[in-house]
Amino acid sequence: MSQTSRAFSVSISFLVSGGFSLSLLGFMPLTYAAEPSAEFSDQLILDPSAISDQVSPCDDFYQFSCGNWLKNTEIPTEKTGVYRAGSAIDDQTDVFFEHLLAAYAGLKPQSGPLSPHYQTAQFPEKATYSKQLGALYQSCLQADTQHDRVLSKLNGKLKESKQIKSPADLSVLIAKLNQSGNGAFFSIYTGAGLHDSTHVAVSLSQGGVSLPDKEYYLSKDQHFVSIRRAYFAHLKAVFKLLGQTSKNASRSAKTILAIETGLATASYDLEDAFDPQKIDHPFNFSKLEKLAPNFDWKSYFKQLELPQSLQFNVDEPEFFTALSESLGKLSAKELRIYLAWNLVSSEMPYLGPKFKAQYQHFWQVTLKGQKKEQSKWKQCTKLVEGQFGYALIEPFVGTIEGAAIKEKTNQYIDLITQTFKQELAQLSWLDDATRNIATEKLTLLDRKVGAPTTFRNYDAIRFTSEDTLIDQLNQLASFEHRRLFSQIGNPVDKTEWGMMPWEVNAYYDPANNEFVFPFGILQPPSFDLKANDGANLGAFGGGTIGHELTHGYDKDGSQMDPHGNLTNWWTASVKTQFDERTQCYIDQANQYEITQVKMNVDGKQTVTENVADQGGVRLGYLALDAILKTRPESSPWLAKYSERQQYWIAYAQSWCAKFTDAKLSDQMTSDPHPPSEFRVNGVVMNQPEFATDFSCKPGSRMAPANRCSLW
Repeated sequence: MSQTSRAFSVSISFLVSGGFSLSLLGFMPLTYAAEPSAEFSDQLILDPSAISDQVSPCDDFYQFSCGNWLKNTEIPTEKTGVYRAGSAIDDQTDVFFEHLLAAYAGLKPQSGPLSPHYQTAQFPEKATYSKQLGALYQSCLQADTQHDRVLSKLNGKLKESKQIKSPADLSVLIAKLNQSGNGAFFSIYTGAGLHDSTHVAVSLSQGGVSLPDKEYYLSKDQHFVSIRRAYFAHLKAVFKLLGQTSKNASRSAKTILAIETGLATASYDLEDAFDPQKIDHPFNFSKLEKLAPNFDWKSYFKQLELPQSLQFNVDEPEFFTALSESLGKLSAKELRIYLAWNLVSSEMPYLGPKFKAQYQHFWQVTLKGQKKEQSKWKQCTKLVEGQFGYALIEPFVGTIEGAAIKEKTNQYIDLITQTFKQELAQLSWLDDATRNIATEKLTLLDRKVGAPTTFRNYDAIRFTSEDTLIDQLNQLASFEHRRLFSQIGNPVDKTEWGMMPWEVNAYYDPANNEFVFPFGILQPPSFDLKANDGANLGAFGGGTIGHELTHGYDKDGSQMDPHGNLTNWWTASVKTQFDERTQCYIDQANQYEITQVKMNVDGKQTVTENVADQGGVRLGYLALDAILKTRPESSPWLAKYSERQQYWIAYAQSWCAKFTDAKLSDQMTSDPHPPSEFRVNGVVMNQPEFATDFSCKPGSRMAPANRCSLW
């Protein structure tokens, strides 16, 4: 599932917190895309076997649409969850990439057979950087034989951290960690400027914590208390593996937990950290020195080759004030312990069996509920996809004949944007001044469909036979740092994508005022050229196109003007009415319990995504209604579900998902996207057309007397 990355900005640290967000659709990272083929003909948008007829659609539409799928689907032991809309496709994509990477490395593939689609394509597909891709994949496969060398180099880094004697030494080391893709205390990233979205700017942002969200450090709920205990035990075990006595390892664990708790306490919560108005703090160098005087910013900027004349943003000034105060109190020994943890934590899976087992136990089993480690080939395929994905785009798009897919997708985009334009013209709570700018923003909305058309130049990447996997990953991180920071002050590259084309997901980027639909989501069971409009608009049109479209007008998008600049373009009366209407959604969500984990949805945390779901599904239905005024409905599905009913079922089945308790709890705590059950039931209960189409009696659970309404 897409997590909390912010707008088209890229952090250069592992401990990421930066920028305001790309508004993601919110699927787990899933993959694969191709022209429709016989291989996937059984992955239809509508799945009769998923439906549970024993449940009334008017009582629990999610269980009605997905009940049998939920009952009959098992979460594989190496996974923490599955989506009907893409997990199988994700697995097949991994097989393709594994065959591809194995060919580049001169190895035999270890995964299953290639699909018929790929067997008929040219294979292996040409890649400009096939040598580097193969080398990275092979190093990953051999990582277990490299751990002595990796541990030896880590000890060298730990020795360097122990030699810190001054604030300048500390700031230089922090900067070096940033440059190599590691991070501590805070993060620095580049992206479109808040007030000049046409040029690349720099921001400093909160960071330095390891657990997913501040609640993991601060909440007194027993769930989080138990995770903190497990985290302490994990920290202690790691320091014992580094050679400390049990007593000293306990002290080190307490130090880490205390420092990170302090950082978490000073951090913005999820909602504020994603609010562009609340992270808008222009700074210059002298102002930064006054804000956080206990950090040597001169040495830090010098190491990063940033001029002191640079204008930049500090997302959360209060955090940096608290960080400075903390630095003034920490002893040299405590700093060394914290730095040691940051150095070892990102390399832990590659430091040998004991470190790897400890990493797996806490981060995968305890936090996510994973029962079994993924096979090595899959781990390495995923690693290359994640760390060197742009080099994989070239061979990936070579397998695709996507002209028909792009044409149909653009037709649906045109239809839904036109529908939204008509809605803007008649919304009673918009005044003319706000309506005019909203319409202009819609007119200027850009789109990307399918895959990038330009590929990244990686000529500077030179892996040698002496490089370990960590060496290669550090080289890639350093390359990315140089690439991003060389763009500072230059025009934003509008050809960049914030998502790989094989991902089953989509996003809206407020800085570019664009929405993006990769090939990954443009296939069954999300989208099918052979399906009727009701099914396609339910599974993809409203739930994806409409969802991303309305992000441009939600709590955050309403603060960005048609050109992507942070501007207060809503009048006070419109803002008041918007807040009143969205409060209804917040209150409604707060009352909704997810019984699997006995937790209520956090209405405030999820309101932006909830409102996008509500508005998107309504737009998709209005678009279908416009189509059905020009032609008869298609034949009933299963001889009883009309095309309008198919719209709602397709939307619901696009969210059929099953997660471990740990993964679901984590999502509900640290993700702005609500769980799937609420994304279905919480949406349809507010749509009068749903109640009409399924003849729900007023007052039934999916047809409450008091509905929320915005778009």
